[in-house]
Amino acid sequence: MVSRKITRRLRRLGHWAILGTTLSLALPVYSVSMAAEKGPPKAQGTATDPTAEKLNLRLVAAEMKKLQSPIVGTGTVFAHKTSKIGPLVEGQVVNVHVKVGDRVQKGDLLFKIRPDNYRFAYDEAKARVTMAEARIIEVKPAVERAKSLNKRKNLSQAQLDKTLSALALARAEVASAKIKVEQARKNLDDTAMKAPFTGVVTYRFADEGIYLSNRFPGSNSAVIELTKIDIVTAIIQVPSHELEKLYVGAPVKLKIDGISAPMDATISIINDKVDIATRTVEVRIRIENSNYAIKPGLFVRAEIMPRGREAIIIPRQAVRGSREARYLFIHRDGKAVRKNVRIIDFDATRVEIVSGLSENERVLTGPDLLRLRDGLAIGEVPNVAR
Repeated sequence: MVSRKITRRLRRLGHWAILGTTLSLALPVYSVSMAAEKGPPKAQGTATDPTAEKLNLRLVAAEMKKLQSPIVGTGTVFAHKTSKIGPLVEGQVVNVHVKVGDRVQKGDLLFKIRPDNYRFAYDEAKARVTMAEARIIEVKPAVERAKSLNKRKNLSQAQLDKTLSALALARAEVASAKIKVEQARKNLDDTAMKAPFTGVVTYRFADEGIYLSNRFPGSNSAVIELTKIDIVTAIIQVPSHELEKLYVGAPVKLKIDGISAPMDATISIINDKVDIATRTVEVRIRIENSNYAIKPGLFVRAEIMPRGREAIIIPRQAVRGSREARYLFIHRDGKAVRKNVRIIDFDATRVEIVSGLSENERVLTGPDLLRLRDGLAIGEVPNVAR
């Protein structure tokens, strides 16, 4: 009876032992197969991240560059000087020696006033000098006699003084007559009007036969208009907010209507007055024009190059956000780092960084820029070819 109970217990223990052995052998195999299916653990944030391979990005170095953004202004070409030439003495115009378009040198004869009356006055003035000099010759012997008599006490001092005064008066008359001769000679010379400077005749107001007077200031007595254009001046209007960038001597490139090739020049004068209606400042630019190719009145466009300044310039496409909240991404330690920036427009494809970005930082750009977020691991990114 006892032996049967023992036999049944042994049989039960044998079944559990077999089952336990089987499970212990099976579990390690299952664990190994699961580990094989999962593979080795992934390394987070490394260059082997498949996300980094799909992002199409490039790097642009934030380098400080010297900028010279031209200041553009427009204006008109003016002659160096223009004068309406009239007679210095009144009279009838007998000859006009020039016509419109003639180029004259300083001292060339322009026109002539009838000289007859002025020649007569000149001859008369010379005759008066001769008369005054004869008066001196007449008075001198009387003075010598008076001195001799006075010395012998035969003539009073008052009578001697009177004789001496007569001699002094005669000498003064000579001096006065000589001045009148010079005046008469000048009037005679002024009947021939000569060019006061080298230039070109741009207008003719009178012809031969007209009587002109110079007695009344501002009277319409001009015969020709003479213009000096071997040197011309471009007067340019520049916005007043650019005033601090302008300086005398600044290089300028001029594009003048009717002149095919641009011209290089420099600022000669900056007017101290600002036009309150247009808020522009006047800049004058001297232009050599020895061949007279540039005519007064032509339209001119000027590009003024101010002194250079340093700034960081980057591609416009690298900047994201609204006008009030601009930002970009830089590459730092394998990650995209967002930075808020302030910018101003530089040209159609580039912007200037005002603040928020330092020199030598590497800015991210490229087609996948919209997929970036702050702190995203992106691994290494190639530089943009320069």
